[in-house]
Amino acid sequence: MQKIKDFIRNNLGVVVISVSFICLFIGGCLLRTAGERGNDTSATRAMAGVEDGIDRAERGVRTAQREIANAEHELNGARKTTDEITRTNQDSQKLIAECERIISRHEESIKRIEGIIKDVETRNKENGTSEESN
Repeated sequence: MQKIKDFIRNNLGVVVISVSFICLFIGGCLLRTAGERGNDTSATRAMAGVEDGIDRAERGVRTAQREIANAEHELNGARKTTDEITRTNQDSQKLIAECERIISRHEESIKRIEGIIKDVETRNKENGTSEESN
């Protein structure tokens, strides 16, 4: 034990520097370990934030998909309505064309009837009879 005491007295500077170096090394290791734990916590929080962002994005995508499906449904309904209106319009056009043909034929009949009436009136005048005498 005496040899150790003598060694320490003779080499006090070296012993103090060696002990200080060992303490600094151990303290550095402890700080590094604590920093890694802190980084792990930060990384864990960051990962949780990313996961939350992904979850929100997935919910947004599902919502968008539902809205697209609803829009497609409404678009199909509008397409059916448009088709029905087109068919009704075509039927109406056919009906209008038929009415125009009927009117045209009646106009021709009216012209012939008017011609016949004119001829009858002309003959009556020639024969000296008129409508008033009937």
